[in-house]
Amino acid sequence: MDKAFADNLNIVIVDDEEVNLILFEALLEKKGFSVKKSFNNPIEAKKYILQYGCDILLVDYNMPDVNGATLIKDIKVYLPDLISIMITADQTNDTMIEALNAGANDVLLKPISSASFELKFKNMTQLAASLKVTKEHNSELQLEASFYQNVSQENALLLGQYEKLINTSSAFLRVDTTLEIIDINDVYCSILKANRNTLVGSSVKGILAAEFVEEHVGTILRELSEKGVWHGIMKVNTFDKNIIYLDSSINAIYNEFDTIIEYMAVAHDVTELISIQDEIQKTQSDVVFTMGSIGETRSKETGNHVKRVAEYSKELALLYGLSKEDAELLKTASPMHDIGKVGIPDAILNKPGRLTAEEFTIMKTHSILGYQMLKHSTRPILKTAALVAKEHHEKWDGSGYTKGKKAEDIHIFGRITALADVFDALGSDRCYKKAWEDEHIFELLKEQREKHFDPKLVDLFFDNLALFLNIREMFKD
Repeated sequence: MDKAFADNLNIVIVDDEEVNLILFEALLEKKGFSVKKSFNNPIEAKKYILQYGCDILLVDYNMPDVNGATLIKDIKVYLPDLISIMITADQTNDTMIEALNAGANDVLLKPISSASFELKFKNMTQLAASLKVTKEHNSELQLEASFYQNVSQENALLLGQYEKLINTSSAFLRVDTTLEIIDINDVYCSILKANRNTLVGSSVKGILAAEFVEEHVGTILRELSEKGVWHGIMKVNTFDKNIIYLDSSINAIYNEFDTIIEYMAVAHDVTELISIQDEIQKTQSDVVFTMGSIGETRSKETGNHVKRVAEYSKELALLYGLSKEDAELLKTASPMHDIGKVGIPDAILNKPGRLTAEEFTIMKTHSILGYQMLKHSTRPILKTAALVAKEHHEKWDGSGYTKGKKAEDIHIFGRITALADVFDALGSDRCYKKAWEDEHIFELLKEQREKHFDPKLVDLFFDNLALFLNIREMFKD
C-alpha cells in the first residue's frame, strides 16, 4: 500500500470499551496506518464523521444508545461511499445480516485474531483505493458535493444526487478468479453497448480484443498475483463491433486466508485520447518518410528505396526476436537513414564515377550530419532515426564509420538497417552503377558475413529469402 495513501486515510474507530480502542489502534499502527479519531460514544462519532468525513469506519455492534448497524445505516444516508467493518461477538446470522443490510462492507467476529483483522482491513483499503480513483476523476464534483454534507433533509437529498452523478461517471466491473463477470455497473454496460444480463456470467475475455488477451492477460494476472494491483490501457470490443480503449485500474480482493477470490476494476473510456495519439504518431511517421524520401531524391534514388528498406528492417527485426513495438519503431524511423545526404554537395552525391579519397571522406559525413539533425528530439521515432543515421554504416568487424564500432557494440537497429540498405542498393540502379544480378548480390552478402554484417542477420535473411524477394517485388521501382 502506498505510504502517502495510507497516511491520508481517515480511519475512525467506535467502541464503548476503551481496551478495544487501544487494541485496534495498535493493530493498525503495526501495519503502518494511523487512526484519525477513536470514540467510545457513537453519537459523538456520528457528529465527527458528518463534519470531517471518514474513509474506513471500524464500529462495534453492541453499544448503548445506538448499535453499530444503526450507526452505519444513519451515516450512509449522508455518506453513501462509507467503507465500514462491523465488529461483534454475536455469530448468529441475524446480526450479520442486519450489519450487511445496514451497509457494512464486512463483519469481524470476536475474539479477534491479528491475521483475520489484517486481511479484512487490507480488503477495505483496496476498496478505498479503487474509490479514490473514481473520486480523482471527479474531483470538481466531489468538491461541490462536500459543501452539501449537512444533516438537513434538503441537503442530504442534494448530496445524494451529487454522489449518484459521481458514480455514473465511472465504470465498475467485478470478475472471479476464473475471469467470469460477477457484476458490472450501468456505465460499463453503456460503454460496451450491452446489457447487464448478457454480460454477467460470461468470461471477461469475451469483451477484450483477441490480441490483447493473447499478449497481456497472462502478464496482468501475474502482476495481480504478485502486487495485488494493475493499471493500464485495455483494448476492448463493444457489442456494436467497435474497438475502444479503457484506462483501467484493477485490484485483487483477498479472503481471510490471503487468497485472491475476485478482481475489481474501475475504468474510463480513453478511446478519443488514444485516437489522437495514433493520429500524431501517423503524422510523425508521414513526416519521417517524406524527409527520408527527400534525402533519396537528392541522390537521384527512388522513394521506393526507403519503403523497401523500411519493410526489410521490420521483418529482420521480428525474425531477430525484437518486439512488435520495436520492429514498428524501426520500420518508421529507417527511412531517415540517409537524411544527412541533404548536406552533401550535388557534385559528389550524384557523381557518375568512383569518388576520390577526399570526396569519399566528405560523403561519409552524411551519417554524422543526419545524426546531428535529429539528435535533439525527445520523440522515440526521431531518436531512433538519429541512431540509425549514425550507425548504419558501421561494420561488424569494426572497419565502418562513423565510430568504427564492432559487433554488438553497434546498436541492433544500425546492424539491421545496414543489411537492408546494402541489399536494396545493390539491386537498384545508381548514378555510379547499374543494378547487380541477384546471384552477385547474394555472393557479396555471404562473403561479408562477420565482416560487414551481423552473421545472425545474414543467416536469417537467407533462411527467409522468399519473404524479402516478395517485398522487393511489391515495392519495385
